Amino acid sequence: MPSLSIIIPCLGDAAEFDGTLVSVLQHRPADCEVIVVHRLPYDDPYDLGDEVRFLHWPGTSLVELLNAAIAEADGEVLHLVGCGLEATEGWTAAACAHFDDPEVSAVAPVVFNADRQAIV
Repeated sequence: MPSLSIIIPCLGDAAEFDGTLVSVLQHRPADCEVIVVHRLPYDDPYDLGDEVRFLHWPGTSLVELLNAAIAEADGEVLHLVGCGLEATEGWTAAACAHFDDPEVSAVAPVVFNADRQAIV
């Protein structure tokens, strides 16, 4: 069982999650699974099926997509990554470290724009 499930939900077309997926795959920790859940059909043109689990779910809301992916996730910790975001080196380490405390059940990361300013 992986310690981390990285979930990328996508309501739009493949172009919406391509950049996010590339950055996640480049900077993912060793013990994780990556799940992309989308409402539109996707034919995996880059043949990533051995690295990414692609789920097609005909839902119309972000919550429906997330629920479908969460039901399929095997990780002890779930990390949700929105389309359009870019993962960087070590991006999961700080958040995952909080889960060493048994009283922690959720962590919210700080998201920065291209100018390194926090997005509130």
